Amino acid sequence: MQYKLIVTDMDGTLLNRDQEMTSKNREAIDFAIENGVRVALASGRMYDSAKQHIEYLNMDIPIIACNGSLIKSSNGTLIYSNKIDTGLCLKAVEVLEKYNVYYQCQHEDLLFCKDTDNKDSIYYKINEFMKTQTKVVIEDDLKDSIINNDILKFTIIEENNTSILPVIKEELETIEGLKITSSWENNIEIMSEGVDKGQAIKMLCEHLNIDKSEIMAFGDNYNDIEMLEYAGLGVAMGNSNDDIKEIADYVTDTNEESGFANAIFKFMDTDEVGDLATNIK
Repeated sequence: MQYKLIVTDMDGTLLNRDQEMTSKNREAIDFAIENGVRVALASGRMYDSAKQHIEYLNMDIPIIACNGSLIKSSNGTLIYSNKIDTGLCLKAVEVLEKYNVYYQCQHEDLLFCKDTDNKDSIYYKINEFMKTQTKVVIEDDLKDSIINNDILKFTIIEENNTSILPVIKEELETIEGLKITSSWENNIEIMSEGVDKGQAIKMLCEHLNIDKSEIMAFGDNYNDIEMLEYAGLGVAMGNSNDDIKEIADYVTDTNEESGFANAIFKFMDTDEVGDLATNIK
């Protein structure tokens, strides 16, 4: 078979709207592994949140977390980590406080959250989304926590006034040394410059001795672009916006239709792989 590594985003890609993996997607992962193909996750999520979705496999799976800021095996072995410089974190906080938006800072195993009027709601939403009891610290002023901890990623969330996000993004982009992206229409994500899922896959491939042409990657949003461009076969989900579909080699069905599995079975079928050139775009 042509592919040795399948790397997949999670939310909007491997997981459905209920943040669950369909039975067909599980079958596809099992099928790939049984045929000697490795599988890795590449998510904006924290490591523990990503890990719990593949624990049923009972085997070691590489996990790219925090949009590529952290790579660990599912058995806990650290492969790579790239924190945001503390001074740059504090500059970003100045911008976020100026616009009075809600934001989170991800440490390897801690989530620092800007205080709001409803602490209970924050706990509920985080744990409902991540499906795990994340260690959450809620503070009115996050500066001390930022200074005393390695921050891998910021997430800014604005549900009521999304029109302010492009303004914030533009101002953040003036801070040299930061990487700015997005995984949902209502958020902005900040990492260290040079950090993205594509760069993380490159490092993982060097670690596993796999060529980029042997990678099949799946994604649905802007934080997946570099990953889709780097892989030998970049697959965009049917629920992706047109910008993502345009840069992909192939567009599969939506995450609600098990588009991940449908593409796996299509391109790992030996009778189909040879026809790849006629199926892309």
